[in-house]
Amino acid sequence: DASRLLQPCLENFEFCCASRVEASVEALNACLIKHGSRISRLKLETPFDGRVWVSVLRLSALQELKIAPLAIDELGSLEGVIPMVQALVKGHPQLKRLKLDLPLRGEPFQSESGAGYSRIIRDLMGLQTLETLGLYVTLPLSLTESEVQKMGVSWPKMRILQLYSMSRGPLFPETEIAPQSDLSLLPCFLRGLPRLERLRVPLTCDESLAVPQEGCTESALQTLEMELCPEPKAGLEQVVSYLAAVLPHTARISASVRYDGQEEFWTKVARRLSDLRNAAKPKSI
Repeated sequence: DASRLLQPCLENFEFCCASRVEASVEALNACLIKHGSRISRLKLETPFDGRVWVSVLRLSALQELKIAPLAIDELGSLEGVIPMVQALVKGHPQLKRLKLDLPLRGEPFQSESGAGYSRIIRDLMGLQTLETLGLYVTLPLSLTESEVQKMGVSWPKMRILQLYSMSRGPLFPETEIAPQSDLSLLPCFLRGLPRLERLRVPLTCDESLAVPQEGCTESALQTLEMELCPEPKAGLEQVVSYLAAVLPHTARISASVRYDGQEEFWTKVARRLSDLRNAAKPKSI
């Protein structure tokens, strides 16, 4: 039991429990209080209570945090989560790596706009030292060019950005709410977040794509994750031409093969883009 150690010495702490057990919550809280001045990395995958949340906010050395779910008990509401996010930003402005899973009670079926998700992102912009952000929210995400530009201003050090319209929790299916952000926003991400190495945003493409005159050659992007993104209305060659013009030459498309065929289109895009680039390489004499 880490809470029984004589001196605070624990720097990395993980606590995972599928259900809430009072004795476990008591031990967890005692450990957070005991080692609060030393813990720099915390992973909580368990329902917790208000006492634990207060202890998390008091961790003075915290730089990396993963909480799933972020809710008192198993499910929260948007009205309850927003103040928790705001308190997290105020209490830990020095965070470098953050992963939150926000399974919201009833919200996926009641909210058709992306305003709730955008509000959460806007509050998280207060964490200006973030290098990695993984966000799972059971709300649709509808981003604008202005919002992406604000992300760039707020997160100048961001290297990994992964946004999901789903939860990894057991009470939710492994499917994502239909995306409402357009693929045409991709250049905004690359220009606004030039240090970005890995990007995952639920994107859709219902309109034809205009190939830009200039790509984002200064971008550090290595991987564009397109898992769970729907097949666009634009044809394969049009999408490949667009991505070839926008993405830096070394970036690749990540698209898992699933039995339902949902990612089949993006697997083809990844292969076609790779073939196109290989064909463009100068042949050795």
